[in-house]
Amino acid sequence: MAGPRQASIFCVVMGFLPIFGPWFSSAALALVVLRLGMNQSFKVLPWAILPAIAWLSIDSPGFMGLLLSVYMAAIVLEQSRSLSLAMLVAVVVSAMSFLLVLGLIPESFDPVDEMMAKAIDESPGIEKLLEKEVSKEETDVHALKEQMKHSASLLARMSFAWMGALTACLVLFLARWWQSLLYKPGAFQREFHALRLNWNQVLVLVVLMALSIQALNQLDMSGSVLEGTLGLVLAPVFIIPMLLACIALVHGLVAIAGGSVHWLFVFYISVLLLFNFLYILMVVMALLDVVFDFRARFKRQKSQT
Repeated sequence: MAGPRQASIFCVVMGFLPIFGPWFSSAALALVVLRLGMNQSFKVLPWAILPAIAWLSIDSPGFMGLLLSVYMAAIVLEQSRSLSLAMLVAVVVSAMSFLLVLGLIPESFDPVDEMMAKAIDESPGIEKLLEKEVSKEETDVHALKEQMKHSASLLARMSFAWMGALTACLVLFLARWWQSLLYKPGAFQREFHALRLNWNQVLVLVVLMALSIQALNQLDMSGSVLEGTLGLVLAPVFIIPMLLACIALVHGLVAIAGGSVHWLFVFYISVLLLFNFLYILMVVMALLDVVFDFRARFKRQKSQT
């Protein structure tokens, strides 16, 4: 934040570093937006895009999608001061970026498909499992392997879309946290503890989920592994704001109750180990919070005791 030049250098250097470098580059650009506004960010944006273009040239489009998602979400957050709305924008732009990747550079998934196919072909454990299935069904090992490869490809694309949207939200939170540390300590904690979706945002998420399933599944994608399933692959992306709202709810309730950080540790360990069983409950809790506002009720009850 010393100036546009320093911010540009930071974004370029971090953008060329693998793995977490693009996170910090995108977060730095978002911080410029949040602190100085969109107009000032135009001085840094071209330099932040430069490494994203370099990654894109080697069929690695993830950074470009992340950068655009976080940048657009930061603009909305700076204008609206609504973390929930900015989170919604980050998810929507990330989903659109995923669709662009599928349409423009579908070959970017080829290395993952080849790696999974090789693992399935060479795994003796899978071979034995498929031989058992062959004895139960009127098919052969080759057909079952092809089905497994197809499922693995779908899962890889779903994971790419889901993790891309989740990362965009987390990087946006990182930028907001940086802003809080530098200029208003504790502000992000209070903002995150109060994070809650409203009915309009929930309606948008539900509509987007329904449209993705109904419309995208009808696209003509002859020869693609996603033929007839694109909507199902993309739909889980729109659940992410509800999951994050539930996490914020837990943080808020623990803070209001004056609970120890150990409660949050137990919560996160439970989510990591039992996510397949807990994610529906987390979505339900986020939706119920829209109706009942548990934090406000808990505050009132605590003030009366």
